Amino acid sequence: MQGKITKVLNMKAAEILGMVEEAAGTRMFEERKDKAMKTMTKKDKKVEEIESVSISRQIPYRGR
Repeated sequence: MQGKITKVLNMKAAEILGMVEEAAGTRMFEERKDKAMKTMTKKDKKVEEIESVSISRQIPYRGR
């Protein structure tokens, strides 16, 4: 038990935070959130690309 306490005391703040997040079960949700954000970013880029192509292919209006 003493060895485990010493190990925790010697950990960096980020390592302790990670351990607490994992124990609390919040790490899983953070990973899901990060994955969802990456997916949304990719989708936004695709939408911008499609809009750009769509605008460039439109036939200009020629009024009479």
